[in-house]
Amino acid sequence: MNLNKGVNMKFKFHDGGRSNTPFKKKGNLGDCVIRACALATKISYQKVWEDLCDIAKFTGRFPNEHETYEIFLAEHGWIKQRTPRDKNKRMISIMGWEFKKAAVVTCSSHLVFIENKTVYDTWDCRTRKIYNYYVSHNIPGLE
Repeated sequence: MNLNKGVNMKFKFHDGGRSNTPFKKKGNLGDCVIRACALATKISYQKVWEDLCDIAKFTGRFPNEHETYEIFLAEHGWIKQRTPRDKNKRMISIMGWEFKKAAVVTCSSHLVFIENKTVYDTWDCRTRKIYNYYVSHNIPGLE
């Protein structure tokens, strides 16, 4: 067993642009969907929040539910992928993932943006198992 596999996955604190908005509350806000979507699409935190709320009004769901953010991501060229697994078909953690491109990753009750083997989030979620992920068909060189 290679215990060093994935140790190059780094963590970098990033609030997704929330600090640049009128939303000044700090701490655990449950805004991971907005952060991940803002970072992935390079759209401002506040605009992503407004867009997710508009979609939620249309769907009758909350802005942070997967039925809502899947529509948002699809509208911006992000395509859902199946759960990555190890050679024994077990789910893997973010830390053990060898993916090198940009991805929006779904984990247990959480959404996070990863790019260039770096997790961008307000807390270190690298030990979480990956449920599925989204890749952009707009990224040059994407296979």
